Amino acid sequence: RVADLIDPLRPDVALTHPYEGGHTDHDATAFAVHLACGALRREGVSPPAILELALYHAQNGRKVVQQFLPHERADRDQRVVRLDATERAVKRRIFAAFETQKSVLDHFGVELERFRPAPRYIFTAPPHAGQLNYERYGDPNRGRTWREHAQRVLRGLGMRRD
Repeated sequence: RVADLIDPLRPDVALTHPYEGGHTDHDATAFAVHLACGALRREGVSPPAILELALYHAQNGRKVVQQFLPHERADRDQRVVRLDATERAVKRRIFAAFETQKSVLDHFGVELERFRPAPRYIFTAPPHAGQLNYERYGDPNRGRTWREHAQRVLRGLGMRRD
């Protein structure tokens, strides 16, 4: 379905979440965008470049925001965009509009945004060693379960499992 959304538009860039274990929905979105671009490529359609923006993940048992997990190749082309006063005001208004996310967004600054080309992820392997951010809340096996679902999807689509 994501490929069907991208195909008629033929964008140059698809902006998505990184696969970092920050939130299951963010990881699922990254997975869907990468699958869609791969499906388009196999159909002979030039897919958009996949860029990602820094959100959050766990590191050493704590949440890290607005930083990427290190990735040697992707980090070479990381860009930091410093927002001017008008852009910061817009970002504040956007944050205020998402009242249900206030407790999450309170940890984010409005001064900058980080972007980088998405690396090739192995969605059937953990994005990093140690506990994932979404394993810190509730089910400590959530990451393993998420990866098992990803593997079933890949098998069902006849795609590589790694």
